[in-house]
Amino acid sequence: MLLRALWSFVHSISAIVRFDRFLLRCSIGAGLFSLPILKSL
Repeated sequence: MLLRALWSFVHSISAIVRFDRFLLRCSIGAGLFSLPILKSL
């Protein structure tokens, strides 16, 4: 029972970290995409 709770806890943390990396990648991509647009203004 304790092992199952620990496993779900670790799984939720890894899902949060994966989502955080996804957001970081999206924000870096958006920044690189908007940089030439800002330079051309």
